[in-house]
This record gives sequence, C-alpha cells and structure tokens, in this order.
Amino acid sequence: MSPTRFSRSAGRGHHAGWRTALRRDGALAVVLVSRPDTTAPVVQLPSGGYVEAQATSPEGAVVDFTVTATDDDDLDPLVVCAPPSGSFFPLGGTDVWCTATDDAGNRSEPVHFTVWVQSPPE
Repeated sequence: MSPTRFSRSAGRGHHAGWRTALRRDGALAVVLVSRPDTTAPVVQLPSGGYVEAQATSPEGAVVDFTVTATDDDDLDPLVVCAPPSGSFFPLGGTDVWCTATDDAGNRSEPVHFTVWVQSPPE
C-alpha cells in the first residue's frame, strides 16, 4: 500500500486523503481516508516583539500593527488581538495579547508583544 496523501482540507476540521494498493487480482484499489485537524495555528508577532510609534498628542497615538498566523490545514486562521490594531495607545509601553483560531476550532496559546509610544517631539 502506498503512503497516504492528504489534501489541505476536507471540510471543517478534517483532511481527506487517499492510499493506493494493488489488489490480488491485479486491479488498482484507491482507499479514501480522513483524519481530524488537532493542531493549533502559530501566531507571528511583529519583528523584535515590539512596535514603536511617535505620539501624535500629549496623551499618545493611534497605532496600527500586523499580526498573522499560519496553520498546517487552515490557510487563513482568525487572529484576534487585544487591544486591536488601530487602537489608541497611551505614552509608554502597552502589552498586546493575541491568539489565533483555525477552522477546526484549535486555538493557539496567547502570545504578546509591546507597543511603545514615545513622547511627541517638542
């Protein structure tokens, strides 16, 4: 029997695959198999583990950032960060916590990075 070859996805949380084997009568048999997705996505944080921004007011700044995730089976896992990109951040450092969830409901461990907002220029 040949090794199983799995597709990227066969419906929510499963992978479909196939194996081939030569039957005793010489005919080729194809067997369909399925396995569940049990692996959580991996979150990619901003480079260096922080984002720097210049304050746009004496109180802080609105800061945009990008956090992505990869998954063996889901091409576009849902990434949620708190506070989200585009939020107002006060002067100094603020931790941002992020998780990712794939189509099968597997959730990454929470990870974080720091947004540093520097005082406005004088």
